[in-house]
Amino acid sequence: MAVIAETDSSGRLATIAAVVSSIGMATGPLLASALLDNGNVSALLYSCALLFLCSYVLLFKPVLAFEKPAAALAPCQ
Repeated sequence: MAVIAETDSSGRLATIAAVVSSIGMATGPLLASALLDNGNVSALLYSCALLFLCSYVLLFKPVLAFEKPAAALAPCQ
């Protein structure tokens, strides 16, 4: 959220990020309860790992694009 606040002067993107975060917090337990099967949590753990990997892949390029200009502005020692 701090990265979004730095790049978006209007605040619209930060608002959208807060809404998406709230939706995620609401649907997470719902998804988890659907994946639990008589105390067997392996499907839940695999789903969490898969969602984490998908998030990492989808966010890797935008984070690199954001950090590249910041690295160019940093003073050399």
